Amino acid sequence: MTVGAMAPLEDLDPGPAPAALGRRARLLCALLVLVLGSAARLPWLTGPHVVLDGDEAILTLMARDLAAGESFPLFFYGQRYGFSIVEAAAAALACGLFGFSVLAIKAAMLALWLPGAFFLALAVGRRVGERGMWLAAVLISLLPAWGVWALKARGGYVTAFVLVHGTLAWLWWRPAREQRSNAWLALLGALSGLVLVAQFIWALVLCPFVLAFLLERRRARDLLPVVLGGAATLALVLVPGWLSTSGYWKPSLFNAPDLATAIARAPGNMRAMFSGAFYLQDAVRSSAFDLAALLWCLAFAAALAAGLLRFVRQPRAWNAPAVCALIGGGAVFALSVPTSTPRYTLPLADLAVLLVALELGRVPWKRLALAATAVLAASGTWAALEFRQLAFAGRVQALVPSESAALEALLAELEARGVQHVYCVDNLLQWIVTATSDEAVIARWTAAVDRVPAYIAAVDAALDAGRPTAVVGYAFQAQAIEGRLGPGAAVGIEVAQRYVIYPAPTREQLVLLGFEFGAEN
Repeated sequence: MTVGAMAPLEDLDPGPAPAALGRRARLLCALLVLVLGSAARLPWLTGPHVVLDGDEAILTLMARDLAAGESFPLFFYGQRYGFSIVEAAAAALACGLFGFSVLAIKAAMLALWLPGAFFLALAVGRRVGERGMWLAAVLISLLPAWGVWALKARGGYVTAFVLVHGTLAWLWWRPAREQRSNAWLALLGALSGLVLVAQFIWALVLCPFVLAFLLERRRARDLLPVVLGGAATLALVLVPGWLSTSGYWKPSLFNAPDLATAIARAPGNMRAMFSGAFYLQDAVRSSAFDLAALLWCLAFAAALAAGLLRFVRQPRAWNAPAVCALIGGGAVFALSVPTSTPRYTLPLADLAVLLVALELGRVPWKRLALAATAVLAASGTWAALEFRQLAFAGRVQALVPSESAALEALLAELEARGVQHVYCVDNLLQWIVTATSDEAVIARWTAAVDRVPAYIAAVDAALDAGRPTAVVGYAFQAQAIEGRLGPGAAVGIEVAQRYVIYPAPTREQLVLLGFEFGAEN
């Protein structure tokens, strides 16, 4: 073949055959993930700040409705995306078995997440052998990015995590050249479609590997059953999902991204994501979190560089298509999604573990691989211990009064005053109050339309009937609330240095605070 000519397809390196992993090794790996993955989350779970955040509270309400047979929520309430039925069903089952508690919700999510972590380790092992499997199991179990997020019922994140890694482990189970039926390929497309509807940002993790697999098979006709399987899944989920929800929440993604801002914020987002110490736009800095984030950023960069170097030296390397697609897809992803939300970069944490474990599993210097893993694992353990000090409801805070005790005090104060309906000046606190109280207190936010319209109607009906109501907010919002109410307004009742209550508001005062009322009111 002349220099510069393209190699025929038959000359392409199909890659190594899947490594043999014995049943005993797989069982021990699953046990390692179970033990390490659970132990790494015990510091936070046994700490003083274990409460539901706003989105978790919404999914908890969905789980209650599902358990009661009142609804079958395919998507997150008020959305036409975010395949939530898996997490809602897990939460409903956990609460049905153990009774409602925040710990039951968290345990249900961890029970979903752990198999996904094992699937990732299994996928690595099938590609590079047992050493890579063990290292991947340790790295994903102690990865700070998933330290608390593995416990969060947020409607699709954990589901996508499990689907991506389960599909990847299955995809790598047999050689690409082995004949497979159209039904097998259609199922591959169906799994990819489920990832897309669960959390579409995880498709950027899975799709490059699916494409690389199809390229390795070298049969264009294999694309058709994959596409048909994905399209059928999307139709079966999206059509009933769209018909059953209002689509209240429609964030703008991939909409004229500000590239300069995205590039400027990318390092901070990556640091926050790898540290795991973030919620929405808020992040906490500490020596433990900063060290873990720095080490993981360096490890990710090194793994990407190694993969790119292999591609330059051997363009037909077995993993070259995936590495190149990951670099390109990661760049598009990082520059296109909202630039101030570290959680949207969580798929890059999965890629980091995958690529680092693949490289460490292949490196000829076993001691170097073990040392690198030990350093990353040690930093992850330190970060896990540090999580005990963090509260993740409303905003991330360090060293605050007990979050769970403060919330219990708020609900107790409302109960003592006979208040069962409240107006929340924070759009996420309304869900925390409603879910944590088991709907003993119904809350609404300022907008006249929201994810669950029945709650708005119930609170407004209580106000019109003269039943006890109150305005509730965080303590730091007290000055703004009283400023809007003007001179002579009642001083708020502070609860546990965390919340503030204004009993018996009038409709005029609520309007001053920005609450909207429907025309029928």
